[in-house]
Amino acid sequence: MAIFSKAIGDTRMGANAPSRDWLFLIDPVHERIVGTPGNDTLAAAADNDVVEGRDGDDVLSSTFNRTALIGGGENDTLTTNLALTAQPQETLNAVAIQLGEKGDDTLNATIALQGDNTNPEQQQVLSAYILVDGGFGNDTINATARLNGTTSARIDAYQVDVFGGSGNDTIKAIADNEGQHDANNVMGTMVDGGSGSDQITAFTRSVGFGSALGSATAKIFGGDGGDVLDSTVIAAARYNSPLLNELRGGSGDDTLSAMSRASSNSRDTVITNELWGDEGDDRIASVVYGEKDTTNRLDGGIGDDVLTATTTASSSRFDLRALNLLDGGHGNGRDTLRADLTVHGGAGDADAQNRLSGGGGDDTLAAFLSVTSFSFGGSLRAENHLDGGNGHDTLTATVAADSVAGTSFLHGGAGNDWLTVAGGTGNVLDGGTGRDTLAGGSGDDYLFGGPGADAFVFGPPTGHDTIGDFETFRDWIDLTAFAADGIHSFSDLTIDVVSGDSIIRFDADNDITVKGLASLKASDFLFA
Repeated sequence: MAIFSKAIGDTRMGANAPSRDWLFLIDPVHERIVGTPGNDTLAAAADNDVVEGRDGDDVLSSTFNRTALIGGGENDTLTTNLALTAQPQETLNAVAIQLGEKGDDTLNATIALQGDNTNPEQQQVLSAYILVDGGFGNDTINATARLNGTTSARIDAYQVDVFGGSGNDTIKAIADNEGQHDANNVMGTMVDGGSGSDQITAFTRSVGFGSALGSATAKIFGGDGGDVLDSTVIAAARYNSPLLNELRGGSGDDTLSAMSRASSNSRDTVITNELWGDEGDDRIASVVYGEKDTTNRLDGGIGDDVLTATTTASSSRFDLRALNLLDGGHGNGRDTLRADLTVHGGAGDADAQNRLSGGGGDDTLAAFLSVTSFSFGGSLRAENHLDGGNGHDTLTATVAADSVAGTSFLHGGAGNDWLTVAGGTGNVLDGGTGRDTLAGGSGDDYLFGGPGADAFVFGPPTGHDTIGDFETFRDWIDLTAFAADGIHSFSDLTIDVVSGDSIIRFDADNDITVKGLASLKASDFLFA
């Protein structure tokens, strides 16, 4: 029997349905089983069957390989439960297709493969594809592709694609490989909620102990509406483990959560979390645990967004790169961004950075950096970079007290900003245009107020700090925190002038240099 066509949309991220005709995967069709306009209970009878309910509340099922269940109109229940065991040196391709079409449908699709192959001279090739489209209506979708077993030489490829369609859908998608000693192990999950307020949970795991290659990819798109997206990606391999965890909220007030974890002895392990809020007031949180190369990229898009990124990276053998990249997005939203980066161990070069950009609006940015237990054979870069953009922003950067290195760079931009650093050395605070408040930490900091009446705030210990652009009668130096040290007035200060610069001395390890100003006045200070 010739296959019939059902081309529906586009497989690219953010499309409402796939572009290719899924049904070609089961061609040639063994039998087409078609229901009545009423309520039908139908089941596939063999591999390559197509079961179509049409109108009515239908119950469709299959335990066979390469089958398609098509609900039609009304509220349908579709269940595919496929369990297969592969023989040594076998190539086994498992396919399950479900199309809910109209109505509030319940779609459950499961593929479970067992692959045991103890002969290293024999190669197994296993693949599983679950393709589900809920169509119109408020659908509940559960799709799981799972592999288990032991093998000496095998290639695995698992893909779970789910499209919610229009309506408020609840979707759970799983692609999971717990096999051991695989040659190549590729797992993927793609979910598109479509229009409506959707609840999407995805889990993608590629754990082949001893694998030459273990990769895992998740792409989750909420579409229109206030969506809740949650995706977990895990991989472990002998040589490399490329991971991608990508979430896009679409329009609406969305909540996005992602966690990725990889362990590998490879120089090539790359983990990337990318979360995009798009339009709406979004809540975005991302966590990454890695060993070699990790990137946590969050973009709030338009709206008042809250972004939180946490990255923990460790490597005892290779170069290490760990980045948190947070962007509040376009427009004048009031965004809150927080990044935490912790790096342990390492040999060779190391690059650890938090980079936060608020964009327009009154934003709050905070970054924490800790770099510990390194034995370097190369260079180290450990930095916080915070840019408030336009608006009245609050920027706070912290380098842990036990960190072996760390420097923070803060730029307030236009607006009345508050900039604070704690820990680190060589920190640079630039208020930009506006009435800014700059608070140095215990390290050797450089403070630039920029145009406008600015306040420079210090407390013990100051380290060796420098004010680069103090304007008398406009700016002031806040020393109220020194009251406990007996400094209450201008006469309590020790000020030296060296090469046209004024140096306010507290002790041998703590002072403030005011560049280009040889005569400070009492009116330049604030005391308690």
